[in-house]
Amino acid sequence: MKMAVTRNRKHRLVHELGMYFAEKGYVVSLNEYKRALDRPAFLSPKEIVKVMGTYTGAVDWIEKYEPELWELIHKKEDKDPLTELAQAKTGKKNG
Repeated sequence: MKMAVTRNRKHRLVHELGMYFAEKGYVVSLNEYKRALDRPAFLSPKEIVKVMGTYTGAVDWIEKYEPELWELIHKKEDKDPLTELAQAKTGKKNG
């Protein structure tokens, strides 16, 4: 008897996959994920496709349902304000 894929199972898978991407610092391509030795043992590409339909669908779910993880994955490097000040032109304005 085949077990139905529940929404809870999808959310759990998406959360774990998102955590893996956050550790890496970027969204890993499917080919890279297949070759990765450090991926979660229970999260094979076959399992992701079985639960989510497609690998891309799983990535889309991360963006939609795990916005905090999505921000971690795509974190923007904060510029140092002192660097900007050092690069600013110094001079007096006329007037």
